[in-house]
Amino acid sequence: MKIEVETKFNVGDFVYIPELYHHEWFALKRPFEIYKIIINTYGNTVYIYYELLDETLIEYKEDFIFASYEECEKWCREQNSK
Repeated sequence: MKIEVETKFNVGDFVYIPELYHHEWFALKRPFEIYKIIINTYGNTVYIYYELLDETLIEYKEDFIFASYEECEKWCREQNSK
């Protein structure tokens, strides 16, 4: 079996993440460094998670990681307006 996976980010990249607080999304102002990339498969579906260097080392899906603060802030505004 051969699986080729292309990730949106690389280890060592600095990214921004949103945080949900009292039912509202906020873009965190400080960037986080990607520490590890985790790739899981379930059947024919590939799941990509990123572990960020912070106090908790939580895994985040690609959908919740942004290359810039502005992208993250825009996503938060869109989610909050739904």
